[in-house]
Parts: sequence; structure tokens; C-alpha cells
Amino acid sequence: MQNTIFLSYELRNKSENDYQDFRFGFFSDFELGYAYDDYVGCDTTLNLSYVYNAYEIDGNGEPGEYGENPPAQGCMFLNKKMSVFMYFNNDSYSPIEPSSRDYYDYMRAIWRDGVPLTYGGNGYKESTKYTNYAFSGDPVAGTGWTELTPRGPGSRPNMPYDRRGVMCNGPFTFSAGETFKVDIALPFAQANGNLASVALLQQRAAEIQRFYDEHMVDVKENDMLTGKLWVYPNPSNGQFTITGEKGIETVELYDMLGKKVFSSTPKVQTVQINTHLPQGLYMYRAVLDDYSICTGKILVQ
Repeated sequence: MQNTIFLSYELRNKSENDYQDFRFGFFSDFELGYAYDDYVGCDTTLNLSYVYNAYEIDGNGEPGEYGENPPAQGCMFLNKKMSVFMYFNNDSYSPIEPSSRDYYDYMRAIWRDGVPLTYGGNGYKESTKYTNYAFSGDPVAGTGWTELTPRGPGSRPNMPYDRRGVMCNGPFTFSAGETFKVDIALPFAQANGNLASVALLQQRAAEIQRFYDEHMVDVKENDMLTGKLWVYPNPSNGQFTITGEKGIETVELYDMLGKKVFSSTPKVQTVQINTHLPQGLYMYRAVLDDYSICTGKILVQ
């Protein structure tokens, strides 16, 4: 997918303890160009948190700014539900950044002083309506709670600032010997305007999730075993070897938009592939001579 980074984490509980109310959190220090004019939000239907510029122009000529047509940057869980999205600012400007011992509460949508996140305004003591998701409305459609309309349509926008955030999956019991795996995508979108970039980001996030759901398979850092097929090295420079327990009838590679970028009909058990593809994440689909189908991911560096 265009300008998207994919991450895969594997946590193993090697202790003899079962941990109750375990939560997995993913921290983002967004800093979208010029850091102090940012807004954040989340889309619960896409398990997506994101940052976008408060204005049509990013910054005032500072180094690293985007200027006109600022982009939007997202973080999304691909195989887990986002159960909480919490935000904060990077210093004493309220809501303030948590200390290390406060992060578990932030993953429960609780501010560092024990006050729950509430719907509306900046989320701090704004109402009696508790929520797990900060700015869960749609700034493009102008609906719900957003930084542009924090107290409903026509309300004054929030003061933009250097926003940071934590998205969370949980709680769950992390049992002894258990493995927890989470795949994350970091999509990027830039269009003609700050809200146009958000709209494009939402579109790309939906495309990424759809493609992931259709081709989901675990990825290892080195050799990858799918049961009947080995692909190595992975990551590669575009040259890799495929070995099957059976003869390999066809091999196809797809980019993250679902476009076929390579096809071969080797009809042998081991084949060396040289794709000359640009760097990125690709999906492969191989049909063996017993008509079984193996799919997976390969990273070209």
C-alpha cells in the first residue's frame, strides 16, 4: 500500500503466571510536520487512530513543515480491536503527558488524576458521558465529537498543539505460555487540504484492512513455513527461493492494492524468483500440484 509501514509484534508469556486485565498499548508521538498545530482523532470502525493538521497550511516556515496541503498519518490494528484511544499533550498544557506509571490508566481511558475520559470538549471533565475513544467523530463529515467541533456543530475548535496518543487492545488474560500477536499498519495520505487528507487516509485504511483480511497469514523474520511451502530469505532484495512439499504449479505476487505484479508457472518443487520489484510488502499466492493453495507475505527491502 502506498507509503504504509507494516509492523508485527509477538509477545510471549514465558513466566508461570497468568496475568489478568492485560492490555497491549501502542504509543504514537505524531509530530506531523510542525508539531504544534496538530489535531487527533480515531475511527472505531477501522481500529484507526490518526493525526491531521488543524489548518490548511502546516507551520509558519519552520524546518520540517509541510506547508500547503498537509497530510494525515494513521495507526491501525489489523488483527485486533482498538478498545481505547487516549490522547495527551507533550508538556504541562492540559491534558498533560502521563508518567510511566500512568500509562496503564491511559490504556483504560483514565487521566493521570483518576478522572475518566468524557465525551466532548478536550475530554477532561467535560460531561458525565464516559467514553473510551477520544475524538471518535468524523471531521470530514462534520459529525460527532472532533477537535474541529468539540461541543457540537458550530462550536469553537480546540486549540491545536503537539498531540500524542495511545491506542489499546484489551483487557484480556495473558496466560502462562501463551503468545499474543498483533499486526499494525501505519498508513499515510496527502491530498489537497487537511480534511481531504483525512478522507484519503480513511479510504486507504479500509483498503488495507480489506486486503489484509483476504490474505492474512503469520510472517516470520527469516524463513516462513506455511505448512506446505517455504519462502526464503524473507525479507529479501527481490530475489528469493520457494520450496514446496509438492510441485509448484503457479506463483503470483500482489502489491498492497491487490494488483498482480508477478506471475510464474515453474511446475517444479523448488524455484528461484527474481522480481526486480521496488521496496515494499507483497502478498504471494502459490498453487501446488495437489491443488492446495498457500498464501503469505514477503518483504522486499
